[in-house]
Amino acid sequence: MTDLDLAEPLVEEICENLDLSEEATEMATEFAHRADMEHPINRSGRVVAASAVYCAAMLVNEKRTQAEVGVAADGVSDVAIRGCYPEILEHEEYSTPDEHAIENPGHGRERVRRSEDESPGRGVVDRIASMVRGDR
Repeated sequence: MTDLDLAEPLVEEICENLDLSEEATEMATEFAHRADMEHPINRSGRVVAASAVYCAAMLVNEKRTQAEVGVAADGVSDVAIRGCYPEILEHEEYSTPDEHAIENPGHGRERVRRSEDESPGRGVVDRIASMVRGDR
């Protein structure tokens, strides 16, 4: 019997390597667990874990670059993270546009607000991509 390639067990170490908060670690762990069990992503567990950490860090305002996360995840490429994180956000329903803010109910996090130049239909994935590119 072979071991499953799961993301969840890898998240804590990646978060520790990046010195992320408990809040970011918990969110990333939740994302990875759901990616493992509820909406499997056709990528290695290490790529999914790194992408979950990247998403969580962005959402709790502890921004790390894709390259930094990749190094902390033992060599996952930033290209792999860039290809995977939008799928995690989509499954977590963070890509749904909102007129005023995006928030994850029940977690007490600050809202991620759109800047005034963003159109009402622009989703979180586009906003995070814009932040990554430095368009803010």
